[in-house]
Amino acid sequence: MKVMWAVFLLVPACLLCTQGKAQESKIYGKVSTGQGTVPGAAVSLRSLPASILIKGTVTNDSGLYALPDIDTGKYLLSVSSMGSLPYTRELYIRAAVHLLHNVVLVQDTAKYLQGIQVTARKPFIVRAVDKTIINIEGGMYQHGENALRLFNVIPGVRVDPVSGIQFRGGQGVTVYVDNRKIHLSGSALLDYLRAIPSEAIKSYEIQAVPGAAYDAQNAGTVINITLKNNYKYGLSGSIGSSYQYTRYHEFNENAALNYRVGKVTLQASYAWYRAKQFQDNDERQHYPASDLYNTQTNRWTSRVKFSSGKFGFDYKINDRQTLGANYDFSVANFRSENNDFSAFTTGTAGKGIDSTTATGNNGINRWSNQMASIFYRNKLDSAGSKLDMGYSYIGYHNSVGNNIINNYYDATQHTRLPSDTLYIDNPLQVDIHVGNIDLEQKFGKTITLNAGGKYTYSTTNNAIRYNSGLSGTLQNLRLKSNEFLYQETIIALYASIWKDWGKWSTKLGLRTENYQYSGNSITTGETIGRNKWDLFPSLFLQRKFTDDHVLTLSAARRINRPDYRQLNPFVDVSNPYYIEKGNPFLQPYFSTSTELEYLLKGKYSFTTGYQRTTSAINTVYRHEGPVIIATDENSNNNRNVFLSMNIPVNITSWWEISSSLTLRHTTIDITGTQARRVSKLSQDLWVSNKFSLPCKYYLEVNGLYARNNFIGIYDLNPQGRIDINIRKNFLQDKLTALLNLGDPFNLYKIGWQVNETAFTRLVNRTIATRFINIGLTYNFSIGKKQTNRENVDAGGNDARGRL
Repeated sequence: MKVMWAVFLLVPACLLCTQGKAQESKIYGKVSTGQGTVPGAAVSLRSLPASILIKGTVTNDSGLYALPDIDTGKYLLSVSSMGSLPYTRELYIRAAVHLLHNVVLVQDTAKYLQGIQVTARKPFIVRAVDKTIINIEGGMYQHGENALRLFNVIPGVRVDPVSGIQFRGGQGVTVYVDNRKIHLSGSALLDYLRAIPSEAIKSYEIQAVPGAAYDAQNAGTVINITLKNNYKYGLSGSIGSSYQYTRYHEFNENAALNYRVGKVTLQASYAWYRAKQFQDNDERQHYPASDLYNTQTNRWTSRVKFSSGKFGFDYKINDRQTLGANYDFSVANFRSENNDFSAFTTGTAGKGIDSTTATGNNGINRWSNQMASIFYRNKLDSAGSKLDMGYSYIGYHNSVGNNIINNYYDATQHTRLPSDTLYIDNPLQVDIHVGNIDLEQKFGKTITLNAGGKYTYSTTNNAIRYNSGLSGTLQNLRLKSNEFLYQETIIALYASIWKDWGKWSTKLGLRTENYQYSGNSITTGETIGRNKWDLFPSLFLQRKFTDDHVLTLSAARRINRPDYRQLNPFVDVSNPYYIEKGNPFLQPYFSTSTELEYLLKGKYSFTTGYQRTTSAINTVYRHEGPVIIATDENSNNNRNVFLSMNIPVNITSWWEISSSLTLRHTTIDITGTQARRVSKLSQDLWVSNKFSLPCKYYLEVNGLYARNNFIGIYDLNPQGRIDINIRKNFLQDKLTALLNLGDPFNLYKIGWQVNETAFTRLVNRTIATRFINIGLTYNFSIGKKQTNRENVDAGGNDARGRL
C-alpha cells in the first residue's frame, strides 16, 4: 500500500518535471550544529504549494548533501536529524544555478529533556571492556531521585545499613563522584549521597575489577557516579525538595545552576539536609564459663544538619586548552542523645536480675570537609588524545565531644556503686595534598595508551582526651588520653594500553605504588612505620561475537590499607561494657580477583568469578570479664567463588520485571589463638517491577531477600524488604512529583551473631528503613545550544577514601 501511495504522489511530480528540462539546477551544502557537522541528516525538497516530494537524500560522513537536476520553480527545503529541531526554508529558483545552501540545526531541547532520543541511543546497561555503565540520563530515573536511592536500581547493588553499600551480596563498594573518591563512611556517606539529585547524574560506572588507572586502594568494587557536564549557553539548572517521615521528620532541599557565556563555563550547586535520626540496639551476651548473661538496651537519637556545596569554572584558553578550578565543601552537625541500660543475670535467663547499669551519653559531633583543585587540559589532536595536569588540597576536620554518666544499681534498684562521670574530647585534623599528570594518547580508532603518575602527601593529627566530671568540672585523665601524629606519602605510576581488533579488544595495565608512612604517639612515644613498593597488574579481554553477544574476562590485584582511625592506638570507653580499641600494628592486605561476564542483548548478564584475600582486616571481639572489647586485626584469609545473573523481562509494553541473583560460596580461615574455618553459601535476590502507566505515571515495586551472608567474620541474619515508588511528570517532564514507601510492610530486620569460644553475642538493630517520602523537582533552562564543561579528575583524589 505504501508503494502505491508513493507511485500516486510521484506521477504528478513527473508530469510537472517535463517542463523546462533545459533549466536544471543543483542545490548543495553542509549540515552542521554548534558541535560540528551532522552525518546522516535527512534532506528533502518539495514543490510549493502542492507539497509534492521532488528530491530526497541524506548527508554523508562529512555532513555534505547534494540535490541535482532541479527545475525552476518554488520549493520547500527540509532538513531533520535526531535530537535537533526540523529545519525548513522556502527557495525560489528562477534560472539554472548551482545554489550553495548551508544549514545549521538547533537542538530540540524539549525532546532532549524528555529523553526520547537519548533512550533510543543509550540502553540502560552498556558493557565496556573494563566497566559496566548504568545510564541514568534520559531514562525513567532521571527526575525526582537522589544518588543514594539510585543505588537500589543498579542490578546486584544494595544499600545495607550495617555493612554499607554492597555489590553482589559480598563485595564492598568504594564510591567515587566524577572520579573523586568520597572519603565518608557509614551514615555520613549516606547523607552525602542523599544530597545529590538525580537530575545532576549522567550514569553509574561499575568496575567490579578496577583497572590500573584507579588507585590500588580498592580491594572491592568501584562505583563512579558520573555527573552531567552538558549544559546550555545561558542559564539552566534544577531545584528540588523532599520530606520524609520515619519515626521523626526529615527535610532535603537542593539546587543546581549552570551558566555559559563566552569562553567561561560556570557551575554551582547547594544541598541542605536536616533530620532527627534514630537507632535502637538490643544486645545479648552469654559467657558459658560463668553462666553470666548481659542484656543491653540502647536507644540513640541525633538531630542532624548537613549541607554541601560546589562551585567550578572552566576557561577555554583556545580550542585545545582549558584551565579550570573547583571548590566543594560539606559540613555536618550532630547533637545526639544515647541512653544505654545493661542488666546482668546468672544461670537461666529467668532467674532474675543481679545488677543493672544505666548510661547516659549526650554528644556534639561537628565535621567539615573541603576540597580545592585546579586543573589544566590540553587536547593534543582531533582523535581525542589529551594531557591532564592537576593539584588538589583536601582538608578534613572532625570534633566530637561526649558527656557520659554511669549509674550502678543492685537487684532491688538501689545504688550499689557511686556514679561516675566522664567527658571525652576527640578532635581530628587531616590535610592531604595531591598532584597528578595523566596522558591519553590515541593511535587511530583502535589503540589507546594511558599513562600517568600521582603524588599524595597527607598529615593527620588525632587526639582523644578523657576528663573526669562533665564538661563544667573537668579533670584531665592523662593515663587514658592520647595524641597521635601520622604522615603518609604515596607515589604512584601507571600505564595501560587498549587495543581493538574488531571482534576482540583488550586492555592491559600495570600500576606501581610506593607507600611510606610513619606514626608517633605524643603521649606514649610509641612509633610505627612502613616503606614498600608494590605492583598491581590488571587484564581485560573482551570478545564480541555479535552486537548482542559480548564476553568479558577481567583480572586484577589490589590492596586495602588501614585507614587513619584504625591505626590510632586509642581506647574508647564511652560505654562501660563495650570498648573499642585502635590497632597501630595493622598491615595492608592484598586481593586478587578474576571474573568472566557474558552480556546478551545489552541487558541479560551472567557473571562468574573468584576472589582471594590474604590477611584481611576485620573487627574481632574479645572480652575481659563482662566487658566486650572490639578491635581491628589482620584476622583472616578469604576465598569466595560466585555466580551472578541479571535478567530483565518485558511482560507487556508497560510492565517490566528485572531480577538479579547472586550465589556466593565463601570460605574464611580465621587466624590467631582461636584459629578455625567457616564457610557457607549465600543467596542474594533482588526483583524490580516497573510499570509505565497512562498520563505519565510510573510505579515501581522492588523486593530484596538475602541470607547466609557474613558481616566481617561473623554471621549476618537474613534480610528482606519491599519498597514502592510512584512518580508523575508534569510540564513536559520539567516538573516531577515522587512518592516513596520504604519497607511499608516492616519486613527489614537487621541482626548478626558473634560466636566466640568464650562468649556469644546477639545484636538486633532498628533504624529508619521504614519511611514515607514525598518530593518535587523542577528543571529549567534558558539557552540556545549545548556545550561541555570539562570533566577532569583534578588530582586523582583517591586519598579521600581512608579518612
